[in-house]
Amino acid sequence: MGTTTTAPFRRATARGRTAALVSGATGIAANVLLVLFFALADPFSGSPNAAGWLGTANDWLMVPQFAALVPVAVALGRRLPATRWVRALTVSGVAATAGIVLAQLALVLGLLDFEVQVGVVVAAIVVLYLWLLGTSLVGHRTWLLPRPVTRAGVLLGTSLPAGAALVAAGLLVPDPARWALWAPGFALGAAGWLALPGFPLLVARFVLPKERS
Repeated sequence: MGTTTTAPFRRATARGRTAALVSGATGIAANVLLVLFFALADPFSGSPNAAGWLGTANDWLMVPQFAALVPVAVALGRRLPATRWVRALTVSGVAATAGIVLAQLALVLGLLDFEVQVGVVVAAIVVLYLWLLGTSLVGHRTWLLPRPVTRAGVLLGTSLPAGAALVAAGLLVPDPARWALWAPGFALGAAGWLALPGFPLLVARFVLPKERS
């Protein structure tokens, strides 16, 4: 009985761990390409150069990064209390990651204009980080998720929304004083984005560990 009931759980854990590792690894690779793109391609000049392919490669890698994050969101939701709030959090996280995947695919396949895609992705990212924050707070309060995961989730979940709030507040301040808000806002948001791949890696390490034979 024990072997029969635990085998599906172990298989689900193994699949979730693999997905978390894929999300983390592809996310790190995508971030490296993104940094190189801004450093080498000079995207704001309006004159594309030979390094422009880095941006396209980043767009492609974001597809597996966020597609693999979907089962991670589901796995975390299953480890939290089966409340209406947790279900809503999980659904919002899955919907946000799926929205990013679909928008990225539509962009690289030429089915969606860049301006429209950016709006969709930014909205989905805000929801994703709120899911990250809410899930981490519930897991921390109930002790159902390990402390390294919940602490990282709270820090990440607040980073990008806080950065966005500072940037939005800067719009209300005259130039050049607005940069006193924009500079930390952009830095906080960028740090939160670049650190995001570390979260599924922590989930793989502490929540979905490899079974020892």
